[in-house]
Amino acid sequence: MSIPIPADEDRASLLVLLRSNVEILHVLKAQGVCDDRSFVLAAVGVNGAALAYASEDLQSDREVVLAAVAQDGLALQHASRHFASDREVVLVAVRSCGLALQFASREYLEDKEIVLAAVRQNGLALNFAGPGVSADRSVVQQALLQNEWTLQFASDEVRSDADFVFEALQRNPNSFGGASLELRSDKMMALRALRLQPNTAIFVVPRTLPQDPDFQAAVASHLASPGDEVPVLSISVEFVSGQFLLQGTSMSGVIYEATSQEEASVADVAASIWRAWKQKATQATTKYLHLVLHGADRCLSPLDASKPFRDFFVLPVEE
Repeated sequence: MSIPIPADEDRASLLVLLRSNVEILHVLKAQGVCDDRSFVLAAVGVNGAALAYASEDLQSDREVVLAAVAQDGLALQHASRHFASDREVVLVAVRSCGLALQFASREYLEDKEIVLAAVRQNGLALNFAGPGVSADRSVVQQALLQNEWTLQFASDEVRSDADFVFEALQRNPNSFGGASLELRSDKMMALRALRLQPNTAIFVVPRTLPQDPDFQAAVASHLASPGDEVPVLSISVEFVSGQFLLQGTSMSGVIYEATSQEEASVADVAASIWRAWKQKATQATTKYLHLVLHGADRCLSPLDASKPFRDFFVLPVEE
């Protein structure tokens, strides 16, 4: 599809186009437009990603960089490398887009003020925080307030703190998938999560927990009405003949299977699990699915959606 390029003098029209299609600068860069400071300053003001097409001199221009990261924090990746160590620039960037934290210098990954600003804008930014800050419960709490998936990015100590995890569950039961392997395997902790929101599928470890008699009795006593199926699921994964075979077990004893090709993304695999569960479950009222691999020590979040599923699963070594 051809891109309409306005006349050189019609820069106002070009700026309008840049709001939704920054790639037009790739076409115009050879004409010297991206060397024009006044134009680039205006361009990054409407689309920070335009910084990627600016000349090296302008990518080193602090005023231009500040304007770019204020509009889109992710533009920090296109600025000259020394700006990753410029505290003001980094702070402006993470306030605009928390995920810009990944482009900050290592020292700022342990800067509580900067990390707090990042997770308040996008809780998933906790994934990029340093080990010291990710062990700070006040920072993790702020991240969880913004995004329920972030507990998995906290330190092992925080994820294993039963009191902290239960407090997180009270705010959002769907954070259960980010708890440590030990807590996800704990019968009473899984029961607490279910009591807070019984229509949420809880993927627990080990696989046998949904059919554990004591766990079933506890659930029946505290949750289920006669005949109800409480959607507690456990997932195991095998790699067979070039495909992932995902097997699920529910408390009712339902076993379902889903398959995904080796090149499937995390989103593809999650969709196949969802379809299989909907077909088999008698009461498919589940609102959320947490994909927690059997024996794995982390869950998968929306941040992982486009990544290859095989990156999270160790394939057998071929002899």
